[in-house]
Amino acid sequence: MFTGIMAFPQVQLAPPPLEDSPAQIFCPKCRQTVLSEVEYSSGLLTFLVCSGLCIFGFGCGCCLIPFCVNQLKDVIHTCPTCKTQLGSHNRLFNGTRPFQFGWMATRHLAPLP
Repeated sequence: MFTGIMAFPQVQLAPPPLEDSPAQIFCPKCRQTVLSEVEYSSGLLTFLVCSGLCIFGFGCGCCLIPFCVNQLKDVIHTCPTCKTQLGSHNRLFNGTRPFQFGWMATRHLAPLP
């Protein structure tokens, strides 16, 4: 008969992919699980579309339309409590990148070959 205490390993779940809509994510600064606030920022895709419109003759103000379209901008997720940036979604590369704090900010996300 077994009378000891069984220990179960803790499983860490990966954070959800950050895209256009607010996501429920853990804030490392205020240590709460929050629904992120979404902010749009002009990124590389916005400037490339603007440049493309200028090249093809839409330079009379029409080339500035991409700066008014949120679907062409990058998305930044912030904590509603402490306003810390939690991550971003890059439109051009279709990738999610979490913001990292301290010494982790200087590390590469992928190892160099």
